[in-house]
Amino acid sequence: MRPSPPPAPRAGHRYGQAATWHSIGYAHHYLRHHPEAIAAYRSSLALYRELGSRYDQAVTLDHLGDTLHATHDDTAAAECWHESLAILEQLRHPNAADVRVKLDLSGSRLFH
Repeated sequence: MRPSPPPAPRAGHRYGQAATWHSIGYAHHYLRHHPEAIAAYRSSLALYRELGSRYDQAVTLDHLGDTLHATHDDTAAAECWHESLAILEQLRHPNAADVRVKLDLSGSRLFH
């Protein structure tokens, strides 16, 4: 069962909900509760997409990719990293280099 995030400070505060789901995913990842982390990251990602928050989408996709990689789902991880990289490159964000390294190390050059 997926835990419910704590309520945001104001009812309907979607960004707060997205950030809360992301934090829950991050905690579960480091506790090695990978299925819970994946579910939380996906909830966060859906909200960030709804809000149009491109940078937060990229960060969440990067972390979701890390968790999927930890479960040995390297194809899904590479897909997340690729999408994250595309957004970060569009934003001309310096973190694109870090995601590019993950893709290079995973051997997923086929996504370029």
